[in-house]
Amino acid sequence: MNTKDTKHGVSGTARPMIVPKNIVRIANEADRRTVISAARAVISEHREVIKALAKR
Repeated sequence: MNTKDTKHGVSGTARPMIVPKNIVRIANEADRRTVISAARAVISEHREVIKALAKR
């Protein structure tokens, strides 16, 4: 095993939890689904941007 692999530890490979700054209260199930789908779209776009920047 290489010493470079052991320096970062487990936390280097684990993905951090995404936590909102402000808690949003959602009144019903339909609104909840809308918020979840919008959040997933934003996260997906951010991943695409990060991948594109990493290729530069």
